[in-house]
Amino acid sequence: METNERNNKAVIAAGAVIVVACGAVAALAGTGALKPHRADATCAPSSADLPADYAAFCAALNRSNLPTLLGTPDDRVSTAGPGPFKEQKETMAEVRLQDTVVNLSESPVSAWSMGDWTSFGATRVTVLGHPAVTTWGRTMTLFAPGGKSSQDSPTSRNLVIAKDAKDPGGRAFEITVFRQDGKNVEDAVVQRVAEAVVPNLPGWVAAP
Repeated sequence: METNERNNKAVIAAGAVIVVACGAVAALAGTGALKPHRADATCAPSSADLPADYAAFCAALNRSNLPTLLGTPDDRVSTAGPGPFKEQKETMAEVRLQDTVVNLSESPVSAWSMGDWTSFGATRVTVLGHPAVTTWGRTMTLFAPGGKSSQDSPTSRNLVIAKDAKDPGGRAFEITVFRQDGKNVEDAVVQRVAEAVVPNLPGWVAAP
């Protein structure tokens, strides 16, 4: 009888310990103490089939404060690399976060010419003293989440900015941002990213 009583007390005590332990785990989980820290991704290394400036583009775009610039400070970079089209001639780098994709490239179209693309909502702006244009675009099926068609793909916000303030018809950089959840991207977000990124790119000529 005495043995059974001791066993019962032991079981009750063990149960109390389990309850306390579970409560501690729940408390820690609520404060995020048990959540693993997920480090941001580093840029994929350059290779012989990539443009010479790829590494500089990727390093400029894959910055520690990019989530903050995008207005999503809790987001993290999942991949950073040359983008989906390695065979292209223009330098390109792409950074993917949980909610947002940002693409940086040399633009085959000048800011001056892009300003005439009224069908894409082209709006002439000035960024860092350089002529620039904001437009919207439709992301390709390759980018679409869940294998949706291009008609259902997220709409992107694009900014083309002249490398040289004195040459709006010359070479330019382009930044494209879209949300994988389909939410709209404000022009102010794209311009904020451009202001932080383009001064670090080869070929950029600071405005006088």
